[in-house]
Amino acid sequence: MGSGKSTVGEILARELGRVFFDTDELIEEKAGKPVSEIFASLGEPEFRKIEKQVIQDLIANPSRGPMIVALGGGALTLAENLDLVLGAGSLIYLSATTETLVSRLEGTEEVRPLLKRQGGNLSSIVSQMLQLRKPQYEKSSLVIQTDGLEPHEVASKAQAALKGQGLS
Repeated sequence: MGSGKSTVGEILARELGRVFFDTDELIEEKAGKPVSEIFASLGEPEFRKIEKQVIQDLIANPSRGPMIVALGGGALTLAENLDLVLGAGSLIYLSATTETLVSRLEGTEEVRPLLKRQGGNLSSIVSQMLQLRKPQYEKSSLVIQTDGLEPHEVASKAQAALKGQGLS
């Protein structure tokens, strides 16, 4: 959350001539309501169920061609999702320090249900979430440190790394 997945993903997809998908947007389409409302009315377990289905649908539909997908920050907390994504292509972890993430997330608590639900100190919440999720994130094919970088710089680094792996 706050790493720049959606922004960088769009730039990278455009640069590579690929289709871009944001799983949060697909979840909202499928559920017919914003993510914040899904969390409020159905809860996180139902959100994760819809998210898993969206990821499965994306991977199972190769007719869309090569794509760049921005996963929600908690998508990889389900081992099945992590396995699906790792088996389908390259997973890029846009890494940032807690301080950087907090600076990017300040003022977004109302639209980010996990931040809103937790209450309390934003830095503490982000640090705890990062600590819980980092083991899954670190299983990524590529790790790009994003502190101090603009989205187009991160996308360029991702493109270069993919090219270096013969994947662009």
